Amino acid sequence: MPSSRKLLVVGAFIFGIIIVIGSILLIEFFDNTLKNIQTTLKVVKLPFIGILPKVFITHGKVDIKPVYKRLFELIFREINQNIRVSKKPKTKIISIISTRKHEGKTIVSGNLARQLKKEQKSVVVFNYRKNYLQFKYKKKYILNKVFGYSDPRSDYNNPILANPSTYLENNEYLTYESKEDGFEVDKYKEFIDKTIKKSAPEYVIIEHPNLINFNYSIDLLSSSDLIILVCRSNRVWGNADENAISSLKNDEKNKFSFLINGSELNEVEYLLGEIKKNQSLFRKRIKNLFRLQFNSSNKI
Repeated sequence: MPSSRKLLVVGAFIFGIIIVIGSILLIEFFDNTLKNIQTTLKVVKLPFIGILPKVFITHGKVDIKPVYKRLFELIFREINQNIRVSKKPKTKIISIISTRKHEGKTIVSGNLARQLKKEQKSVVVFNYRKNYLQFKYKKKYILNKVFGYSDPRSDYNNPILANPSTYLENNEYLTYESKEDGFEVDKYKEFIDKTIKKSAPEYVIIEHPNLINFNYSIDLLSSSDLIILVCRSNRVWGNADENAISSLKNDEKNKFSFLINGSELNEVEYLLGEIKKNQSLFRKRIKNLFRLQFNSSNKI
């Protein structure tokens, strides 16, 4: 019957919308990755110091350089607020740690040192390995290009992901040896004095091996003015992660903060507001429609 056909079409349309919205809500409900600041605050239970987006191949739609520049300015501001400024000249030690490998500590350490140099600060970075891990490109995502979405592959040609040794001087980027059963050199003073003879820098950034597979130096972390835990946004925080930092959270809680690395670009808008993108007028209108922002561009 024609009347029944119309009713079935309308019912199927409404049912399809309910299925799509229900699926999205279900995925969001069970997604317990460290995808944003609010989730990580509840799970990790540490003070927040910063968030960094993944450097995608974006086909020129978003200029990531000013976004990273502003985010590191905010991180530097948080560092100054967390570190006690003494009247006497004192080298400030920042330890960069993670519970697992491939969390992005080297990129964070290098770019943080680059930001400190822009602020006219002297800095030395200590890395526990000599070789910088360079990953290869994955397969091409043709559908993303067809529908105009960002290429989800990392842009390893971007200067942000460059080896820190390419933009730091030889006396600013140094390495120390570490073993699975602990450090060959435990105390900060013992290995920094070997390389810095004339005057201590204003900042020293020490990158530590991951805490699950390596033993960390208690003396070294205790002598740090600030400990930054780097967490990759697309993974789940488990019991092994919590156990790895439980003693540090109890002993060094006053100088412990976390940083989310490799987040989606829209999560960064929590701090910076809406990021400017080269989108068509149609896409902008659709986006405002879903956000119920019909007159947001009107001037007061």
